[in-house]
Amino acid sequence: RILGAVSPTMSDEEYEEEYEDYDDDASQKASSKSATGPLIRVSASVDLGSGQESMPSVPLAEGLKIWPTASVDFRWAGATLSTIPGPLQGGYLLQLPGGALGGAGTRLSITVAGSDARVYVAVEVPAPGPSPPGSSPPSLACLLAKAQRWLPEDLAPSWRLPASDSTQKVAKPEVSMFSTFAPQNVAISMPEVISPSAAFVVVVPSVVGSLAVSVTASSGASYEQTAVMEEGALAWLDRDHCYYDVPEAMMGATLFQGPFKDMPGVLSVRPNSAARVLLLLERGSGWSLEQLQASGWRLSEEAAPRWHDMPTMQIFTRHCPAGWAASLPDFHGPAAIFSLLVLPEAGQPTAPIEASVCAEIKSSGFFGAGEAALELLPVVEGLEIEREKVQGKLVQVPPWLLGATLVKPGLDKPFFSVRAAAPAVVYALVDAPAETKEFEVFAVAGWERRDSAPAWLSGSSIRPLAVFAKRSRAREPVTVPALPDEDAPKPWTVIPVLAAVVKVDTEAFDASVELGSLEYGRSAVAETGLIWSDRANRLAWVPSAWTGGLIFKGPHEAPALPGTIRVRASAAYRAFVAVETQYQKGGARDGGGLPQLLLDAGWRTESEAPAWGDPISTLKVFSKRGRESDELQLPALQGEGKPLLVMFVVVSVGANLERIGAELKDAFKSWDLGAQGGLRHEDLEKLLTLLCPKLTPAGVKAVLEHACRPPLSAKQSSGAPTSGVISYEDFVEKL
Repeated sequence: RILGAVSPTMSDEEYEEEYEDYDDDASQKASSKSATGPLIRVSASVDLGSGQESMPSVPLAEGLKIWPTASVDFRWAGATLSTIPGPLQGGYLLQLPGGALGGAGTRLSITVAGSDARVYVAVEVPAPGPSPPGSSPPSLACLLAKAQRWLPEDLAPSWRLPASDSTQKVAKPEVSMFSTFAPQNVAISMPEVISPSAAFVVVVPSVVGSLAVSVTASSGASYEQTAVMEEGALAWLDRDHCYYDVPEAMMGATLFQGPFKDMPGVLSVRPNSAARVLLLLERGSGWSLEQLQASGWRLSEEAAPRWHDMPTMQIFTRHCPAGWAASLPDFHGPAAIFSLLVLPEAGQPTAPIEASVCAEIKSSGFFGAGEAALELLPVVEGLEIEREKVQGKLVQVPPWLLGATLVKPGLDKPFFSVRAAAPAVVYALVDAPAETKEFEVFAVAGWERRDSAPAWLSGSSIRPLAVFAKRSRAREPVTVPALPDEDAPKPWTVIPVLAAVVKVDTEAFDASVELGSLEYGRSAVAETGLIWSDRANRLAWVPSAWTGGLIFKGPHEAPALPGTIRVRASAAYRAFVAVETQYQKGGARDGGGLPQLLLDAGWRTESEAPAWGDPISTLKVFSKRGRESDELQLPALQGEGKPLLVMFVVVSVGANLERIGAELKDAFKSWDLGAQGGLRHEDLEKLLTLLCPKLTPAGVKAVLEHACRPPLSAKQSSGAPTSGVISYEDFVEKL
């Protein structure tokens, strides 16, 4: 039942306050919460300048007329949906009046009752090709690209006009899509429209999972017992001390009640959603200020709670993106007195885990609109799960699946979509243990079959299952089961999937690019991959140094905004910034001198630059290396309001052997102050001893002897070998 009603809009401040309450209550939500279609109500209103108007919504389906009330003057009047990406299946289309999101001043507000949901906006964007400076109007796509909480999606639906005769080509637009998470009963407001845009909105009901945090210590100490931080909360599991004078900002945080005193070795905290990690540390115990600051922790000026009569604790904080590890440095000194707390960040565009379902897949395509229940459950041995209306249990569960989140659909032959805030591995539990030709669909879609798998037990009958796995980037949706390409002829043959399992990918490399509170969307670098979120331009050529990296999508051309652009990554990385330095038919869009500011800040110039479809635009690429705990800050732009055309790419130092070798050579070169082309034997010996403390003197000697074997030797400019110097070029090749 979809009910239309006028809903008041909500400011960013009100939204964050409401969302913060949602985050605080997340741990109290039942993990088995389910959503059912008949209970969902989508309330949407649009302000057209002359007052608010409510809008109806209908179940999404291919061939559906998108703007049934559009006037004949509207370019896309009569257009119908031609393709629907998997994450939109089971959603509801809002039928906007007039065919578009109105004229200047239009503002749309959406509220979903009865379920959490994801709101998608599909909007027409300029076709790929040359774009002279100033050719990008402040379109809705550009506004969404710069709006907090709206994620650019890699996939987008499409619509088309029917051809007037069999020889006429069917008109299709270029479309980009954005989305955001909509907690139930919270109004979601879109940016106010400046330039009219052809667009439509889809609301997909979802079931969401709560914040989950893993804490591991190399000492073996347990940090599994938790409590809600409040006045009088028990501080440690082996003492009766309690916390008092708890700051208001700390209330409701998850407190990990470890031992009163511990020598944790290396201790890591990994949340499945963006969070702030707090360390309460007794003064004079444990880590030094220098150790913590070198590992990315910041000393807070806020007064810390006390656990006895005197306030003797300090607060250290660290922002931790979803799925990343916030680690404390290796510590083996006198036992430390400390506590760990985790606070979820408010206003995130993605819940920790989201799942939506389409009622059924038929051989001709999709059918239904989210009318089946979903449950999110932790994977345990003996978990009850239904197959073809017969109850059974999961048994023989591999250890690597235990504790992960199982998405349990309440129907046979489901089609559902899952999205995790953190980099994740999604597993499909397939009810087809024997090899079949349909398994090829999984392989083509990028899924890999696992060697071990659980089984399904019903009574005395046990049935082996097959498990397929697919890695997903942070916030990237994955559809289950794997389907043929959208152009594949129907009817389709789809393998039944019993359930899906979502697990944080602790081995994944992830990175973030932020401007103030705006976080850019990320995609894998690929030729023909989209570059910006508000245009259809694609990479025509990719520099070799970008291989295996992440590209961060923002607006194509936007005024340089005040604020600092920050780059971070979950492991050692190299950040690349491509800036337009020349345009033959106008001034370069360099934000008022960003290239020179980068050089002044120690960024180096790269020899290769990408191509993006405009032959008279010249880009220059700059790069800088960062450690795992480093936050690279681009220099503040001096020309506020001047146009900026920029690309951001972040590559893991360990992305491939070529990247590792290049970074090693750069490091050795920085130590070669005399420009000898290598390092002295005694300097390299000291270096190996320092960096590899567990390497014995005999091991150091063996490495050096191997490195010095002919033809490994540095050469002078004349070509003759330099005595006593080890060529780092050859040394790296040996490594």
